Amino acid sequence: MSKNPPITKLLTKASNLKQKDETWEATVRLGRFWITPHRQPAYRPHITLLSRPSGAILCSQVQQLQPSPEQTLGQLLKAMCRPAPGAGRPCRPCQIDLDNPDLVASLAPQLQTIGIDCQYRSPLAIAQKSLLSLEKQMNRGQDLFPGLLSISTVTPPLVQHLYQLAADFHQVAPWRTLSDLHPIEICHPPTAKPRYAVVMGSGGEIFGLAVYDSLKDLKRIYNQPFELQPTGPKSSCLMFYFDEAIAMAFDDLDDAAKYGWPIANETAYPVFARSTPQDTLTTPSAADLFWLEGALEGILAYYNHHQEMEWGRVKPADLTLPINSLGAKTQLKLRLPAFSPYSD
Repeated sequence: MSKNPPITKLLTKASNLKQKDETWEATVRLGRFWITPHRQPAYRPHITLLSRPSGAILCSQVQQLQPSPEQTLGQLLKAMCRPAPGAGRPCRPCQIDLDNPDLVASLAPQLQTIGIDCQYRSPLAIAQKSLLSLEKQMNRGQDLFPGLLSISTVTPPLVQHLYQLAADFHQVAPWRTLSDLHPIEICHPPTAKPRYAVVMGSGGEIFGLAVYDSLKDLKRIYNQPFELQPTGPKSSCLMFYFDEAIAMAFDDLDDAAKYGWPIANETAYPVFARSTPQDTLTTPSAADLFWLEGALEGILAYYNHHQEMEWGRVKPADLTLPINSLGAKTQLKLRLPAFSPYSD
């Protein structure tokens, strides 16, 4: 038998509470933090939060599965009957505002039976402030990594195309034949200054693409003894790699769900970033993403249609390829290997 009182009993109990002339704010959404159970997959919890006009939190329920409308109603009613410490005495409001219209449609008729109006309103400033405080506490005060759509001039169609290219990249797995033995010189467009890319994944650990802004930056990596950390001035590196969802910016996870961006599989979410000389990661620039869009198109075209093998080895290539960037047709120049990385 369930330990939770039935909704009818909670409604009756709440109807007998003193009613205050207040509007409360409630939200049910995915949290922007991770729960990492021992020996189980990490997950983003669903948070049900109810706050008073003063900002006092009446309830903050965290659970793995999204609550049903009936469960949400039960949580709201229990918060009226037994508020969280510091949220005041038991009472019921005149109105509850929710930021989910479907949830309003489900809860409004039952709340109306006990004299509580239920309305849709978004954003909910007080609930949002309380939620941000909770999430900051759960993230131990660390700032959240911004999403790609926070970058000026970057649009959902561009990121959609990048995600599709990343999924295609993962499907063809170019690391099966390309490795650090095959640094790629890419000019996009053909008259532009070259950048130098290395396909990651032949070692079986990190899969993706690392892009260096100059030949000097890339050669510094090759010339450093393997057992030593790089010395001297460090350079910035554009990269995209595959990882689990926990490595993603929450904005990107939410936007991927909102816009239906393709994900290859649960261990192959595409992370687009730029490393800094201080060994941290930051968001790439819009110019980086537009360039990477063309580069991925070019590498996929080369790998799928132009790569030639001889005695189990990749033959050198020097190609000018047509590229279908978002809304425009252009060209890209690709040459590999750009140099012989391990020659004496």
